[in-house]
Amino acid sequence: MKFFPLNNSIVQKLRHNHPALIGRRLHGSGKFSGIFEGSTENSVLKLSIDKASYIFNTNNHYKNKHFIKLVKDYGQVGIYSLHHNMKQPKSTHTNLIQVPIYLYEVEKLNKITSNTKNHELARYLVKNWQKYNALSCSDDLKNSVNNFVSHLRSQSIATKNFQSIIDALDQLKTFMNHCNNESAFFDLHSTNMMQREDGTLVFSDPIADFQIYSYYYRTYKTQ
Repeated sequence: MKFFPLNNSIVQKLRHNHPALIGRRLHGSGKFSGIFEGSTENSVLKLSIDKASYIFNTNNHYKNKHFIKLVKDYGQVGIYSLHHNMKQPKSTHTNLIQVPIYLYEVEKLNKITSNTKNHELARYLVKNWQKYNALSCSDDLKNSVNNFVSHLRSQSIATKNFQSIIDALDQLKTFMNHCNNESAFFDLHSTNMMQREDGTLVFSDPIADFQIYSYYYRTYKTQ
């Protein structure tokens, strides 16, 4: 399910009027965002309603080689109504929720190639996270992230970048611990891990907006 469909009028208006987006080709899209070609061949533009991910990816406080590199932050560029394009039954009384649309430019990354060390490492991380995962933004989730990182620290993995990956996850844990309740969740899965040309594994969108996810999940479940 796409939480932010790119064929809506707000996105079309931004693509035709925002200086950074005019003429930029769409590369792809996820639940929360659209990815457009950037100002250089080595960058992409992210148009997103994912506030949690935006805050993390544009926050210079969290620095690690496994985090995506910010090129330019354009900030908030619009407002999106979450129930746009959603067919809700008469019995559902969901209040209208409006969220900011953010635009920022980041480095261009590559997909992780199958049957490589990064592919095996990504699968290992996802498999271990699933043991602790509880999709909630309560203290249970924070404890799950803490336990996950502690578990990884106890493992002896013969991988050059494993320690730096644990350090990156430890920073993500710190970010989560500072989040307000019902604002973010830890979104670790294989499609949110990519790599640079030099082979460095990168967590592209490890944090996601819980308010938006829970809104659509609840609305979808009632239909």
